Amino acid sequence: MRRLYCAIMGGGALHSVALALAKAHRVIVGTALLDVGGCSIEPAYERPTAPVSPHYPGQSGQREAGGIPGAAGLGRRRYFSDVELHRLIATSPGNNGDLRKAVAQIEESRLANGVRRADQFPTLSAFDAGVRARTLADLSPTGRAMTASECQATLGVTAWKPDLGGE
Repeated sequence: MRRLYCAIMGGGALHSVALALAKAHRVIVGTALLDVGGCSIEPAYERPTAPVSPHYPGQSGQREAGGIPGAAGLGRRRYFSDVELHRLIATSPGNNGDLRKAVAQIEESRLANGVRRADQFPTLSAFDAGVRARTLADLSPTGRAMTASECQATLGVTAWKPDLGGE
């Protein structure tokens, strides 16, 4: 069939041109499909403006109604005039559960750091053992009672390398 096609088309030169055109056609169609596939028909997104004032009331030198400065400009003692309230505010940090929890977490972190710091130094271990045994004369090969003693002492250093680079 191929030979018939080549004979009809006039030989090998025309056949080569036809194959090259077919390949070029495939490349053009493939590129066009990729271009069209990357298009989007969605409208461009515009972020809506927030319905909130850009400044906090009393901020940046603003004054409340009537020319009186806001609460942010007053000190705690001027804002709260009750003596009992002053005493309560003064004792509140000691009774604050969240504050106590935060202090406990800081202490826990310091202890964990101390444990990590302990890895910077070698660990030494020492062990000693002693055994004493008496063999009766009836059971001894020499016929006399014997006492055998054994002492053992071990000193060990764990695998350790000095941390010169601050790992």
